[in-house]
Amino acid sequence: MKSIFMISPDFLEVSYKEALKYDFTIQGYGNFIDGKNGLLKINRQDLLGFVYFATSLPENLEELLDFLHYCDLVGNNSMFLFALLNTKGLSTINLSKFANLRFAYLGIEEVVTDKVLNRDIFGTILLQNYEPYTFAEEDSVVPSVFNVERLQYRPIFSNYVLQCLSKVNISDSFEKTVAYDEVYRNYSKDNELLAEIRKFYIETFFHDNIDNGYLLNMINREDGSLNYGMYKALVNLVSKENAIKE
Repeated sequence: MKSIFMISPDFLEVSYKEALKYDFTIQGYGNFIDGKNGLLKINRQDLLGFVYFATSLPENLEELLDFLHYCDLVGNNSMFLFALLNTKGLSTINLSKFANLRFAYLGIEEVVTDKVLNRDIFGTILLQNYEPYTFAEEDSVVPSVFNVERLQYRPIFSNYVLQCLSKVNISDSFEKTVAYDEVYRNYSKDNELLAEIRKFYIETFFHDNIDNGYLLNMINREDGSLNYGMYKALVNLVSKENAIKE
């Protein structure tokens, strides 16, 4: 049976469960040491690709690079997909020396859902191996000559992120508005930075010339992440009457 080789310290169990409905399996491990041992058991003919699915890159990048070396030895122009909630540091890794691997990244700014697993992770790997699908064109009110394959399309802001700009139900104080705001509460469970951006957006309805230093510092901590530019653009959008001065 075909298999996807996955290293996931954070999401291995949910990946196993989601893959049960497919005719491929997940050969998964929670760390790179077990993963290297697992590479000895793979059948190259059945390998669909490699995935590192985690919250962020490991603190010890040498473990990752060592694992990539072994993947390169058994790979045959194989896809290696980085699926990360925080992509910070990924752009600094020299991947050019791994000649038998093709690299792709998936920056997950949302919480991990079945859509992320099925469409984005499994779909990306399968797309590199098969062509059994008829892709629907993206609906548009403007006629376009471009056909957009859904599994490759990446909007600048997902619906999850754009909730930052959704309607605010104003209460009689800033504090109450934040406390009762459903979008802020949901972000607080999953994404601290988006929660603070939403809070800042709410505050623009109550005050002018807001001190945004704390927010800019939080965004600057994302410097090096592949989502860094998205967060900076989002802050500009939520700024009311250019309250944020870059």
